[in-house]
Amino acid sequence: MIREYALEPELVASWSNREDYRYFIDKFGIGTPRAVSAFPKTWVERVWNCASLERSLDHTRMVELLRRLKSCMVDRPSGSWNQEKAWLDNAIDEHECRNFHAILARNTPKRVAPVLSRADLEKATSELWIVEDRKRIPRTTQDICAAASPLLSISRRICLIDRYFRASPDSKWMGPTEGFLKAAFENRSTGQVRVEIHCSADYDRAPASMHFKKECISGLSRLIPKGQSLHVIRWNRRTGGEDFHDRHILTEIGGLLFSVGLDEGDSGKTTAVHILSKKEYELLWQQYLGPNPAFDPPKGEEPVDVEGKGQ
Repeated sequence: MIREYALEPELVASWSNREDYRYFIDKFGIGTPRAVSAFPKTWVERVWNCASLERSLDHTRMVELLRRLKSCMVDRPSGSWNQEKAWLDNAIDEHECRNFHAILARNTPKRVAPVLSRADLEKATSELWIVEDRKRIPRTTQDICAAASPLLSISRRICLIDRYFRASPDSKWMGPTEGFLKAAFENRSTGQVRVEIHCSADYDRAPASMHFKKECISGLSRLIPKGQSLHVIRWNRRTGGEDFHDRHILTEIGGLLFSVGLDEGDSGKTTAVHILSKKEYELLWQQYLGPNPAFDPPKGEEPVDVEGKGQ
């Protein structure tokens, strides 16, 4: 649901005019279905270099626009960058190796690639631009993973949150979890990715600490490539504190809420999934990943570190 877009620096440099600024300022970033690719790594510098040539540049608007775009950029390596080619040609070549959802540029070339111009966006009919931010899906591994995988494949820190998560062989979480981990680790060209699973230790029938640890190592290690790892963290609710209920996926790019769970359901069951608003996202990040979490670790229990044994 959250997709990666490559933006031509020359195009973005022209967005400081009042009309374009108002249109694009809330189209990318946390809380939206669109994340901006850092392609190449000097992308911000390139935008400013192009902006300096714009006669109608509004510096204040450009600063705010770039601040918003930089807030959750996708860290994409640019090792294949060819200095002899224009940005758009490089982006098309890169797309052939590892897809962008779409490329935004001033002009659309004849070469086959998902390139959108400003005129294409004004038509408001392109599936490449109009991305769903909420929907109801069947509670199947295929549908759950399809909703989450585009986000997981472009993120460097991934947090899966489900109170009742279990890694036992017959667990209904294992199908989706395998799909999540495949999206997180497979074909990754951005180096190491940190994956965490957060769940609860204080519900009825929660497994004891040692049993839970053995279950996680046995069930998850085969799903993780060698050289990678996963961290499972359990929490206890504080008296009078925040409830550990909703199921989420958080990354540095954005977040998703699943209304029922990150597990498979019986035939015919569905779950609502939507992109977290910026306010929701920031609150949840602080509750689970901030310096002062909203929950307490079980006494004497350390996070479970699972080392990969897969291919």
